[in-house]
Amino acid sequence: MSNQTSARIDPSANVEWTWLSDSDPSLASQSIKWSRYSDVENRIIEDAFKAGLPIATLDEIYIDFENNIQVSNNDINDQRPIQRQVRHRMNTHLREERFMISPIPAKNPFSGLRGWTSNFIMHTKKELKLKKEESPSHNPRIIPMLVEKAAQGIIEEGKNIGKTREAEWMANQLMQEKNNGVKEVWRCCARLYTMESFLYKKINETMRLVGSKEHENVWRSKTRTFGPFCLLLWDDPYNHLPLTGGKMLYRGANLSDDLIAQYTKLSRSSDQRGSFQAFTSSSRSRAKAEQFGNVLFVMQVNYAYTTDLSPLSEYPDEEEELIHPGVCFTINGTRYDPSKNKHEIYLTLTHNVDDKDKKKIFVCLDDHANPAVRLYNGVCRASSAVLLPIMDAFNAARPGPSAGGDHRLSRMTNGGYYRDRNGTLCEDPTGTLADDCYHRACNQPRYDLD
Repeated sequence: MSNQTSARIDPSANVEWTWLSDSDPSLASQSIKWSRYSDVENRIIEDAFKAGLPIATLDEIYIDFENNIQVSNNDINDQRPIQRQVRHRMNTHLREERFMISPIPAKNPFSGLRGWTSNFIMHTKKELKLKKEESPSHNPRIIPMLVEKAAQGIIEEGKNIGKTREAEWMANQLMQEKNNGVKEVWRCCARLYTMESFLYKKINETMRLVGSKEHENVWRSKTRTFGPFCLLLWDDPYNHLPLTGGKMLYRGANLSDDLIAQYTKLSRSSDQRGSFQAFTSSSRSRAKAEQFGNVLFVMQVNYAYTTDLSPLSEYPDEEEELIHPGVCFTINGTRYDPSKNKHEIYLTLTHNVDDKDKKKIFVCLDDHANPAVRLYNGVCRASSAVLLPIMDAFNAARPGPSAGGDHRLSRMTNGGYYRDRNGTLCEDPTGTLADDCYHRACNQPRYDLD
């Protein structure tokens, strides 16, 4: 993720407030337990402290700075000591709730491939009356509208679960970037997503329902509130191309014996594919991911959109790599490691090009007498990793020079093919993507895939 380390770092992130959480703080205890506030609560407290305010009001408590205590909003006699200290956050482990919940819903783990773009994102665009190919990085004019709706949605969802103060703080952070362009808005969204709060938990709890007929109305109803934020986070302006090259990612989970057996069975079948419909946190550190659960997902990235969040995270040692919704996986196999008492499930991550997409590509090629020229001069292209096998199949069925005119496709070593995150076939003649809006600036025709 290029240039993300230039994101503004708030010194407040290096201060940590904690509260004495022993069951009875008035009793002497050999082991005093201090508990952390959530990251957002921590920032609310620190902001009030630095502003010289007498109290900081949270959703369930308020902080009395003069007496160094927290007080329940419902019972003034429920008081706990607090303390402020410089944070030395060198994590030796991952946040369990963020990195261990099964990334694939247990009730509907193998729901098949759902196309290039997540259904949640697609329905969000429909809710916002955007075209399928529209996104913040392609149309900056929609960014202020998306930011406003994202902020409103966060506040509404926060109120629903009694987290109004947290929600208002996050919404305010986002609104401050409203007119600062897609990169600053995206960095803000990514930073908020990495923080420990209700936001990432409720978003992914909702998105994992995609594919469940029983809960279809539930997740569709959330495209109005969570959808705008998810669209802003999903459209990473730093990652124009899917990640290739076989990067390894890891995630722990607790799975039932029956579900593990299903993975094993499907790895031996011809229908061993599925898709991630939620944002899915993984780690580049196998050792850290192995600390959780009875299962380790070992994931090799073949051709998929992922984002390195560590430069923006308050937990950089987690080495978090975010797998984008819509990424598909193939189950390659399973094994049991008795030395670690852990099952390993091997997945290959790739965005899907299904038969429907291939058919449309064939149709667009057949529309032109000289497909190679048309591809180079006008028709948007796809990544070589995706399109070259299709080109080879196309060439095998086309006449060569000896048949009176070569209508085969050239691989064109000076250029490249890619698909953007909307699923649009895009052209990059230089192979460098020097202008991230090349296909728009040159008014290239595009083939929008369903």
